[in-house]
Amino acid sequence: MERSIVKLDASDYLAALSELDLHAQALRKAPKSLLHRCLRLFNTPSKVCRIEAVSTKRATTTLALKPSDSFLDLLAALRASNFGRRIIKRKCHRARA
Repeated sequence: MERSIVKLDASDYLAALSELDLHAQALRKAPKSLLHRCLRLFNTPSKVCRIEAVSTKRATTTLALKPSDSFLDLLAALRASNFGRRIIKRKCHRARA
């Protein structure tokens, strides 16, 4: 019987968290409404990340932890210092190619 191996790749998600940490100062200056939306976002893990499974030939499956579209929108707004941008309003995650 062949053994299955499952690996976890969280590199993209960890990079997004690191970027959020870099923008912490800007977040302190953000409007309270944005801060409340951020807190709601992080209270619901399914809104912060998504899991993609990738199988390979040798019974190895890699689970990739990826930032959600809402989380990526938040980072884009912070990069642009555009706190009026609509974020955290999506109801579902879109599949990425």
